[in-house]
Amino acid sequence: SEQGILTNEKLQQYFSSVINVEYTADMEKTLDEIAEGNEDSVSYMHKFYDKFAPLVEDAYEKMPKKELERVGRTCPECGGELVYRNGRFGKFISCINFPTCRYTENDEEELPEEAKEEKICPNCGAKMVIKRGRYGQFWACSNYPECKTIESLKKKAKPEPTGEMCPECGYELVRRKSRFGTTFIGCSNYPKCHYIKKEPKKTEEDK
Repeated sequence: SEQGILTNEKLQQYFSSVINVEYTADMEKTLDEIAEGNEDSVSYMHKFYDKFAPLVEDAYEKMPKKELERVGRTCPECGGELVYRNGRFGKFISCINFPTCRYTENDEEELPEEAKEEKICPNCGAKMVIKRGRYGQFWACSNYPECKTIESLKKKAKPEPTGEMCPECGYELVRRKSRFGTTFIGCSNYPKCHYIKKEPKKTEEDK
């Protein structure tokens, strides 16, 4: 990835003396010496940090900070510039004033059709924004953490009427799709009524 290439480049530039095959091999030998009691672990760590600490200080001082790419829009919450950032779930857009302002949204190019129209939080009236979690994208209230309303991004398919009536409660039977993707016929009065119509098994002639 772009981030991985950049990280490797900077590590080689500022820490090449400890990130190389020769150093790793020497460290393996030293660890064996420590395990056998021929080398003191504390003194070895002191030797390591005496060389490593200056490398870290030099990197902090000289490594240039990558400028955040501007989106070209302003934050609807505070008026600051919106910028692109990389997170654990991919590229996203956030306010440049983070952490003072925690407004975020996904890259517009990655947004599905369902997210192109504005959505208002049903609990507090604030604007809903698209966020990405470990299971994908979802709607979240922009007033978080004061309001923790979230909604699924994908609209659930509406049950399809069958014209039949439930033999147990009299409500209409509808065709639904289960969470596993299979379809079945059940009572529209669910969860008060758990009736599910058993489909007749297909014979060889039906197949």
